[in-house]
Amino acid sequence: MTADLEAIWGLAVAGFLCFWFGVSAFHQFRPHRWTRLMGHDVLGLIPRWSFFAPNPGRHDIHLVFRDWILDEPTEWQELDLGSLNSWTRWIWHPERYASKAVADAAGGLSMASAAARETGARTVMLSTPYLRLLSWAMSQPVPPDSTARQFAVIASQGFGPTQTLELRFLSEKHPFES
Repeated sequence: MTADLEAIWGLAVAGFLCFWFGVSAFHQFRPHRWTRLMGHDVLGLIPRWSFFAPNPGRHDIHLVFRDWILDEPTEWQELDLGSLNSWTRWIWHPERYASKAVADAAGGLSMASAAARETGARTVMLSTPYLRLLSWAMSQPVPPDSTARQFAVIASQGFGPTQTLELRFLSEKHPFES
């Protein structure tokens, strides 16, 4: 009896994984009617891969933060994502995960803030991307007299004197707990 039950569970799991793979593969083509159905995937279980994106990234995304001391802002500082200029970067580059996470959270924050603008609500502050970026900013070292912290998402394009910066998002001030 136990062997039969194991075989049934094995077939059920294998069947589910095959179904999930098929749905995931079908999702890569994004047929028009499929988009409405994917709105019900609230847990994000059906992945969308873009190994060769049709719209390549043209901007670098930066998370910057500043502290408030006696109601005066300090200079903006960029979140430290680790050293990016190592000669081994082409083969071993663990920092790319942090920079990818910041870029993904910034993209999610852009969508959440657009949705919040439509409703006129401040719900963007409850979104996962906002809380993730806030957590990274708040986890940075705090100067002794600092009372609050604010973060911003900046997009940069180009290099050197021709580099352009664009403010994508500016958070509210978040006080530190006493």
